[in-house]
Amino acid sequence: MSEQSKDKAANASRGEAVAGEAAAADAVEDIALLLQRQFERNLAALQEFMPELHERFKGYRPSRSLEFFTDESGCLNLRYGDSGEALYPFTDPKSWCDLQIERALQDAKIELPEISVVPDPLGQIACRYKEEIQDITGTAENLEVKALPAGLIPNCLFYGVGLGYALGSLYERIEVAHLILIEPDPDLFFASLHTFDWDPLLHFLKGNGSFIKVIVSADPHEIYWELREYYRVQGNFLSTTRCEIVHDLSKQVVDLVLAVNREYPKLYSGLGFFDDLLFGMSHGFAAVRHKCGFVRETPLPSDLAATPVFVIANGPSLDEDLDFIRANQDKALIIACGTALDTLYHCGIQPDFYACTERVPDIAETVAAIPDKDFLGRIVLLASEVVHPRVAAQFKHTMFFIKDGEIFDVLLSAEALKRLSFMNPLVGNLGLSAVLTLGFKELVLLGMDCGIKQGTDKHHSTGSQFYYGKSAAIPFKQNLSLDSTVHGNFGGYCESARVYMVGILNLEAAIRAAGDGVRCLNASDGARIEGAQPKHSADIDLSCYPELDKDKLRSRLLEALTCTVELPLFADHRWCRHREFYALIERLSQMWESVPSDRLDCLAQMRLSIACLNALERSELAFMAKLLRGSVEMFFIAMQKGLFMAESKEQAFDRLREQARKLRYFLLDAAKLYEHAPNYPAGEHQKLLQGRVGWDHPGSSAPPMPELRKLMKEGYQDPQQRFVKLTGSGCRNLGTNAE
Repeated sequence: MSEQSKDKAANASRGEAVAGEAAAADAVEDIALLLQRQFERNLAALQEFMPELHERFKGYRPSRSLEFFTDESGCLNLRYGDSGEALYPFTDPKSWCDLQIERALQDAKIELPEISVVPDPLGQIACRYKEEIQDITGTAENLEVKALPAGLIPNCLFYGVGLGYALGSLYERIEVAHLILIEPDPDLFFASLHTFDWDPLLHFLKGNGSFIKVIVSADPHEIYWELREYYRVQGNFLSTTRCEIVHDLSKQVVDLVLAVNREYPKLYSGLGFFDDLLFGMSHGFAAVRHKCGFVRETPLPSDLAATPVFVIANGPSLDEDLDFIRANQDKALIIACGTALDTLYHCGIQPDFYACTERVPDIAETVAAIPDKDFLGRIVLLASEVVHPRVAAQFKHTMFFIKDGEIFDVLLSAEALKRLSFMNPLVGNLGLSAVLTLGFKELVLLGMDCGIKQGTDKHHSTGSQFYYGKSAAIPFKQNLSLDSTVHGNFGGYCESARVYMVGILNLEAAIRAAGDGVRCLNASDGARIEGAQPKHSADIDLSCYPELDKDKLRSRLLEALTCTVELPLFADHRWCRHREFYALIERLSQMWESVPSDRLDCLAQMRLSIACLNALERSELAFMAKLLRGSVEMFFIAMQKGLFMAESKEQAFDRLREQARKLRYFLLDAAKLYEHAPNYPAGEHQKLLQGRVGWDHPGSSAPPMPELRKLMKEGYQDPQQRFVKLTGSGCRNLGTNAE
């Protein structure tokens, strides 16, 4: 930050006017008058810049008595009338805040979390260019960059406003592009409106192209959603350059920091990317064309809500619960999540639903490997519209939700169809979210381990032929970095990874969103899931529940809750609006023909690109913005990382120019690829692109398509050709080589 900017920031943000005037006042009434005038000026500023806060605090009444006073240094302080405790229990709090911020900035780091390059089994341009731009940066590892030498904090989470002294001190010392102030105590924010000069600060930030967001809440979940919306508007890429400063070191604030940090990774997880979304859109088109059943926005018949539902994933602890499931399988609806279908088939348990999240074609192999088609004929496919058509073709009945955030969520926005949130990243997330969204209230989670219990080396149920038999074309290898430890459901700890951690958070979010009246028992000996009561299956008594007529119940659910979709716009390709898509590509590409030579200006240019997509999301072309946004964000994440990792400014901007060139190549390829919409199913797309991942560009040659992955061995014959239903305890598992 230049000295001139520092002076402007200091003048704008120190809030010294009230303190100075208060020190010169001769009477308590004069101090009160000055505080009231400051409050009124700040209210006017909030009305202009933060109208929601203005409405909240214009008539606010503190929950406790607040008394302002000046100490011998002339600084304003705050005393709580009920306890006599001062907010700053020392003389000259302004100088103390200066020292605190100075020391905090010496240690402050800009966190740059890993956004890893994962293997691409299909051949997708988003994966190709993600690898190319990260090669330019030089590393994909987690990094922490010192904030002070960088001279700019792109994204600062600042906890605790105090009386505003610390906030003013921060802006004196460093440039902050986006500051998110989190204050759990509304009384303290109300106090700061009397002591801190918000008006000039807000005007200064607007003129400087910087932003501030104020969140007054002690609820970490509310804070998460506020953060999510802020980053959606400003750009999710910002969430990957977090710098954290804690002014208020009270236990309440420290606990809040820990709670927010627990959910924070969800903000930059699952952004989506172009090819994947185009596959999902094409699969949805196929589902409509093939008259698949979609879940209507219709309530579950009330007499069915209390029906027990077993949501079964394929975690290693499932082995301990198979006797319980067999003994009670006729008293509960059974949801087989992913490869749990294989385990249940070989262990004599008939599922009623098969939950599937993936849109890749090879998942169809794991279903096709089950030889008894009568077994599959009694199962309803529970999925979203993005599931691959080859999977859907193997089931007589489907219950498709519209996946939140996908292309069909926009295209079918006017249709009364159920949306599904929290269905990623694990197939167990879909299973739980689906039954809660349908309206079932009595749930038991089994095999939902979300990690590996310490002391065990099993990775899935040993009843699974796919993982422990001879069916898999490639032996399973744990390719996740189990670098986290979480509390176990029944004590102890589980080894976990980021994908599992996000899965746990989304399981918890789905339970919270379902509201009161839901009883969710977790019998899995894996990770703890808040909102799901730990209970061993041996202690679950279903003796009072009657046996279910599964055929009748399935027919009733399908008739009451599903419909086919009839939309004239799917009769031809005109709805794809190819010409408008090309115009959008051209506009975004022109934005990056050149790059600024200043970090703050670069961030502003990224934000401008996101603003372009945000504007499109408010139009009838919103689906185009959704198609591109995740991949554009991916580029900006890498660009930010390059800006702050570089050893010199020259190196940083050389990298940025090269990454901007790759962004334009990606946009050109996306335009050509979109010519095939809406018929671009995963796997079959390889033929459409003549076996190359995109097109050649100067300095960037299109690699050959990878060979499509095979999950099952060619010609494999399952040793259990017919399904045998088993009941009671002590039954052996069939058709598996596991001991």
